[in-house]
Amino acid sequence: MVDKASPLARPGRVQGEARGRIDFSVALRWRHRRALAALDRAVSDPASADYGEYLTPAGFRSRFSPTGADVAAVEAFLRRAGFRVDHVSKARMLIGASGTVAEAERAFDTDLRRYGVGHRRLVEAARPVTVPAALGRRVAGVVGLNELLARPLAAGPAPVFLQAKPCSKWWAQRFSTNQPKAFGGQLPWIVCGYAGTQIQGAYGVADDIAAGLDGRGETVAIIDAFASPTIVKDIETYSARHGLPPATVTQTVFHGCRRGCSVSNQQGWYGEETLDLDAVHTIAPGAAIHYLGARDSGRGLDDALAYAVDNHVASIITNSYGFVGENVGTAAVKVGEQIHREAIAEGIGLYFASGDNGDEHSTLGYVTADYPGSSPLVTAVGGTSLGVGPLDSYRFETGWGTNRADRKHKR
Repeated sequence: MVDKASPLARPGRVQGEARGRIDFSVALRWRHRRALAALDRAVSDPASADYGEYLTPAGFRSRFSPTGADVAAVEAFLRRAGFRVDHVSKARMLIGASGTVAEAERAFDTDLRRYGVGHRRLVEAARPVTVPAALGRRVAGVVGLNELLARPLAAGPAPVFLQAKPCSKWWAQRFSTNQPKAFGGQLPWIVCGYAGTQIQGAYGVADDIAAGLDGRGETVAIIDAFASPTIVKDIETYSARHGLPPATVTQTVFHGCRRGCSVSNQQGWYGEETLDLDAVHTIAPGAAIHYLGARDSGRGLDDALAYAVDNHVASIITNSYGFVGENVGTAAVKVGEQIHREAIAEGIGLYFASGDNGDEHSTLGYVTADYPGSSPLVTAVGGTSLGVGPLDSYRFETGWGTNRADRKHKR
């Protein structure tokens, strides 16, 4: 089994050798992969006799999980190479391990170096990552040897954020008459922030919620990196201010941050977590919320998602994070797609952020969607600005991604 070298590992970006310790996961292949693909199609097709006939997590593991012998063979290889095996996921697909960079380079026949990527210095594999041929049929890939970190793709507000005045209570309530014209006229002041009733009205669910179709009996899982210490207090305050019933929140928090552990990075996720809970509780105020805080914004997100699916903590999982673009490496995609296929077989809907920057041309210099939102096995949502009228009506919705608008003048 060979994984391609990271697309970010370009000779001109090298800034030195990687050193110290590293943690990673070896991903094992599902058994009977063709049968799994056929099952996923059948349970998802309304025309199929098996539509909606989902598997339980135990049923999935008995049919498709790697065998105990597969796990034992990979664990033996890792221990011989000097690694410590940290954990094995419940579905036996992910085997977490840690060791030194030197051990990783020897075991996977690669070179790990530090590269300048934007304003950061990240560890990447300079040569393709390999495993012994005897393990090739068992192993799908090795993830975590690089430091490509996910981020919230619908950026939340900064700490102590306050919308500057003047602002509008609904779209186009107030216009900026003392500012320069643009796009043929005066532009409205930005909205101060929509209330829950405005969102419910715009998306046409207010009457359904009033009639009791409010998500009761369902659980929505939300996954983000880290866990804001004020997340429960935040949703309590939001609910009280917007006339919503108290939210039922369960938390599963994974500790032991290893990558992206800076205070600024963690705080960058906190506002996003609060927004996610607010949004879910607004549209489905009767649904329970299960928040899963990954230990970090690297491999920890895969571990948290695998845990949520392996244990079927909810039938709806919403994740407002992802990578900028699709260039995340073949191993990361293989792991993601394997978890997505497991979710489909168990009747779990996965919803990922579509991203802040449209087709990413302004950020990366070329056109690309963001992963995992671009996966054909999940639903991509968000990345829009909503215009709500004075009577809570839907006026328009427009995609994000234009950072600058230029008007060309003929001479």
